[in-house]
Amino acid sequence: MLTNPFLRLRKRSAFLSIVSLLLFSIGARAKQWGYYTYEVVNGNTVTITGYTGPDGAITIPSVIDEKPVTAIGERAFFYCDGLTGNLVIPEGVTSIGNQAFEGCSGLASVTFKGHAPELKGSPFACMADNFKVYFRQGKEGFTTPTWQGYPCEEM
Repeated sequence: MLTNPFLRLRKRSAFLSIVSLLLFSIGARAKQWGYYTYEVVNGNTVTITGYTGPDGAITIPSVIDEKPVTAIGERAFFYCDGLTGNLVIPEGVTSIGNQAFEGCSGLASVTFKGHAPELKGSPFACMADNFKVYFRQGKEGFTTPTWQGYPCEEM
């Protein structure tokens, strides 16, 4: 037990320095590409972490900064309610984070070009009443007439 206030202060200062360094390192990894904020994972794949682009329908890029997009992070498109129509998820995306598209109530559908990704939590919460999932013929992991609680149809 530390009874000397000077030693407690030094220990707390060292702890805060380490926490600050970790937070700076995490923040330093985020990069910008067009309308997308992203992080490079293990030096060779991309996780999209944010979007600041225009309203309307969007297609998630399959490659950013010459690296494949493999994940959409937690809350990456959180309450982007100006997104409308169809959202297209490229073939390489294998994971979609919790609340990634929550509140994008203007989206009528999402089309997956690849196999069913791992959904963490509820990435499509608070969507339009008519929201529907589409997937390409022969892609694995999807079920009809519903997938993960969403109406789902092969196209």
